[in-house]
This record gives sequence, structure tokens and C-alpha cells, in this order.
Amino acid sequence: MSIDIKLHKNDLPDDLSLGNVLAIDGEFMGLNVRRDPLCLIQISTGNSDAHIVQFDRSNYNAPNLVKILVFVLDRPDLVTVILNGPPNLSPLE
Repeated sequence: MSIDIKLHKNDLPDDLSLGNVLAIDGEFMGLNVRRDPLCLIQISTGNSDAHIVQFDRSNYNAPNLVKILVFVLDRPDLVTVILNGPPNLSPLE
């Protein structure tokens, strides 16, 4: 079995149609989401495909990917955290 792997720089293409069943995985530079930047997101329809979005970590400008994540997660606030990192929270006193 061969897998069709597509590497996309910074965002998904405008004309990409993925359907309504997706598996999504994110890869960070480390395990601390407050410190370690998001490197890439992998998306698959389950049909022997993988779309890998590699980010320009200086701005994370990926409007096509954001549309998919907001639709799938139905949580615009969570998409913001995924792409920008969690807000800088101060410890409770």
C-alpha cells in the first residue's frame, strides 16, 4: 500500500477538498505547549493520504487551515490557542 503524501508550506491550497471525515495531528518542537512552537499539522481523510502543513513559525498565517480547524473543532478559541500558543497566564495567588 502506498500513501500519497503532500507537503504544503504555511497553509493548505485554496482548491483542496478533503471531505467531512478527517484525522488531524499536530507536532510541536517539544512537550511544553507554552514554550515549544507548533511545527506542522498532519491531516488525512483515511484514504491513504497525508497532507502535511509546515509552518513559517514567525506568523502562522494559514487561513485555509484555520477554516478547516474551526469547522472540525467548532471552537475558534481553541484554534487560536493551537496556532498562537496559550495566553500568558499568571499563576493564581
